[in-house]
Amino acid sequence: MAHLLSIEGEALNLVIELAKGCTGTYEGSWTSSVYDTAWVSMVQRSDGAWLLPQCFQYVLHEQKDEAGWTGPATIDSILHTLAALLAIEKHLEHRKDLSKVDICDLKKRKQFGVGFLEQCLRLWDVETCLHVGFELLVPSLLSMLEGHGIMVDFPGRHKLSELRAQKLKNFRAEDLYGPTQVTALHSLEAFVDMVDLARIRHHKVNGSILGSPSATAAFLMRSPDWDDDMEDYLIRCARRGGGHDLGGMPSAYPAEVFEFTWVSMTFDHVGLLDGSKQHKTFTRALDKVASQLQGNGGVVGFSYGLLPDADDTAKAIHLLNAIGRSTSPESMISHFMSPRGHMMTYPGERDLSPSANCNALLCLLDSPDVQNYCTVIEKIARLLCERWWDQKTKDKWNLSSNYTSMLLCQAFVKIIVRWDAGDLPALSPTLLSEHIVVVLFQIINRTIFGASPSQRHTDGPYTESVAYEVLASSVLMSLPLPPAVSQQLATNLEHGKAYISTVMANKNWESDQYLWIEKVTYGSKTLAKAYCLAALYVIPQSPVWRDSSKILFDISEPIFRKLVAFFHVVHGPSEPIWKYQACILESKSFFPRLQASRSEIFPLRAGFKDKYLQYIPITWTLINNFHRLYLPTRLLWEMMKISLLDFLVDEYMESCVALLPECDLATLKAFVQEQLLSGTPQYGQRIPRKRLLDSDETINLAGHHEGSASMGNIRRTLRHYVKAIIQHPKVKSASEYDQFQVRTELRDFLLAHLVQTDDNKQLSRSRLGSEHKDKIALFPAPRSSFYSWARTTASQHISCPLSFAFYKCLLTPDGHGDCASDCFATPTQKYKADDLCAHLAVMSRLFNDYASLSRDQRECNLNSINFPEFHADTADFMNANPSLTNTDQFHRLRQNLLQLGEYERQACRSALRSLVDEVRGDQDCGTATARNDTLCKGLALFAYVTELYADMYVAKDLTNEAR
Repeated sequence: MAHLLSIEGEALNLVIELAKGCTGTYEGSWTSSVYDTAWVSMVQRSDGAWLLPQCFQYVLHEQKDEAGWTGPATIDSILHTLAALLAIEKHLEHRKDLSKVDICDLKKRKQFGVGFLEQCLRLWDVETCLHVGFELLVPSLLSMLEGHGIMVDFPGRHKLSELRAQKLKNFRAEDLYGPTQVTALHSLEAFVDMVDLARIRHHKVNGSILGSPSATAAFLMRSPDWDDDMEDYLIRCARRGGGHDLGGMPSAYPAEVFEFTWVSMTFDHVGLLDGSKQHKTFTRALDKVASQLQGNGGVVGFSYGLLPDADDTAKAIHLLNAIGRSTSPESMISHFMSPRGHMMTYPGERDLSPSANCNALLCLLDSPDVQNYCTVIEKIARLLCERWWDQKTKDKWNLSSNYTSMLLCQAFVKIIVRWDAGDLPALSPTLLSEHIVVVLFQIINRTIFGASPSQRHTDGPYTESVAYEVLASSVLMSLPLPPAVSQQLATNLEHGKAYISTVMANKNWESDQYLWIEKVTYGSKTLAKAYCLAALYVIPQSPVWRDSSKILFDISEPIFRKLVAFFHVVHGPSEPIWKYQACILESKSFFPRLQASRSEIFPLRAGFKDKYLQYIPITWTLINNFHRLYLPTRLLWEMMKISLLDFLVDEYMESCVALLPECDLATLKAFVQEQLLSGTPQYGQRIPRKRLLDSDETINLAGHHEGSASMGNIRRTLRHYVKAIIQHPKVKSASEYDQFQVRTELRDFLLAHLVQTDDNKQLSRSRLGSEHKDKIALFPAPRSSFYSWARTTASQHISCPLSFAFYKCLLTPDGHGDCASDCFATPTQKYKADDLCAHLAVMSRLFNDYASLSRDQRECNLNSINFPEFHADTADFMNANPSLTNTDQFHRLRQNLLQLGEYERQACRSALRSLVDEVRGDQDCGTATARNDTLCKGLALFAYVTELYADMYVAKDLTNEAR
């Protein structure tokens, strides 16, 4: 109790201090930014004196030994170093104020800084950068440095130029001269020489250009007329911006609305705001926020008088409603709703912010008349789900993935709460059951299975990020989850609280929580303390749920218990059972959609249960979680569908095609070779991309003699199957080479089935008249050795090569015209990828044959053990072949298959390691970093899922009987 009272006291003090900043002098708590400080250090008075000389000293002090100016993200190091080098050049131009020692020191610092800058730019992944205005700032500062003779080139420069051109496409200097503030003002230093400064002076608010020290400094440096208000603003920034007048400047100042509303709502979520609600200072601050909203058309920015944004508007409205001051969100919707249905942080932004949309959702969900906003809520929620499925939830305002996860949990659980209470009657049921719960289940699993290595690197040791995870866990624990899963969340929550308590015992712990994003990454002592106090105080709630909500999270049915037991035995008996419960909980949400797609191409078979349907989603989610790969949900879903098609086409070929007479089989083979994929060119044959993708060129739908009704149905079914593969959007956007691979493997796959059908008939004929039907028949005239067969027809028949070719298209970013890149960039990568696939395919066939041995014997399907190599130790194997009833011989043959399968498993793992090393070794520039990381994770997912299926084959034959 004393501990909780202490937290309540600290929270009250923090809120009241921030409330004072809303009505009086605001004391900033943001960390200092070398970038902004360097800009301010270049400001000179009319007499040539430096306005704030301590700023330049701060810049010099922050340079790392024989390097440059570092930051939490690569873009921070780049911007800090660019601005610092400009500041050094500026000071070297005024040598009369410097001693020879100073000049020598600055030149040496410049040399180290340039080398460091080149290194950072070479490693920078331009395409994944989200920091504010980087696409304008970096090119502009590089150009300024070139004016001083410093020329730097790097791999991502072309892409950066494209982004800059895209950003400037709709930019007009006249937009800055109007009465309305625009976001470009915040990055004025990027085009300060392109505009008439006199015509934007009216945008000055309390001496600043949109609350930016760097933009204000750039204005003051270039303006022919000195501005006393701007001078006062920069001096005020130095004293009250968080740097304590030691020279450091924040990246934005002031931010009183932002910090007051953020902290207040963070406390309100956990019940920590109650002690502040009756305080007069708090009430006056609320009055000020309400007044700003009312006077500004129902919207507000991060500080009074500055450009409104959706984030701060949502927090302000949410806070007022939480206090009981009914405030409509209509203005927020009308100002920031995009045509696509999501909230834009600022009108015209390039990248959607998941956090801003979550904050808007929470605001709407806690509105007094929430039912009036059901349509808007559904649009935002659906778009957030799509972003999660495509793994595009990296936020533009915070580096931590835990921050986005926390907000998604708060918003989506609140949707379920409102729906459960009947407040959202028009909400789509499938949005809940097939999208929202998938996101929640995956956040749960990523929380209890642990962070991926890449996420740990991003989030670092930041205590504030741990607080986000604790708060997310507390919200998730309010759901009606299986007890074992809920217990793991509780354990995670307690560990997080213990860690936070330990860190908070240290002095000034909140000084280095660099998680928030502006032009550069910054930390806020105020926000860090608020989130950590809230995490320590939070107590998970246990609401009463209706049955309609409980069923979304229920895995108590017998079928789910059987699946948990099966995968626990097959995959890892030494692993705790909760892991399998958690994976099956996640997989459950995919099953209805997968079942619904069952008959899209292949007809249903009366009397067959398609038992493999229940297993498919689990295989992909289980490996994704156990190996902490956390690949995009859409990738998992697409491979679930392909896995289903693999089962279905195999079943269809064995149950329908195999029944055709030999003359029809020959006709069908010609149909596959000559017509079904007739538009497939030889690789390297130059044909227009449009023609390559045209369905009529690729899938011959023209009239062809159909023969019997059965033959006609088979042809139509195969056409639909082929079309589903090669007309898939990811295949169509792939490179010519990868498309060629899909077509080649698809043709070989279908032909392998027809060859296998021929072989099955030949094997069946060899058994006609035999008195020993229970004996394993010897394949009388193999086309090749068992080794060659296993690596050709047998492997192609198992569908692994086709699935892998398709999978490569999923792993490759969408192409643009003829510029689509190959999934594997070099000849060595391509060779090693094919080698990995070959081993996986052979392994799969061997284990599959092990599992289906009895069924193959009944149905007369060619199996590995029908080859002479398995009977070479028998003197007269035609007369002494083993019987299925002879357990010793039968067991020996199965053990031979297992031994070969394990041999191929080890070859797979060796090939996987070699390929991953090759891909990572070719990562010679930053633009390849994120893509190569995803590619390596994707390879691991495919390989380990294939291994899991092999283990499942040993435990259970999942394939339906052919007849």
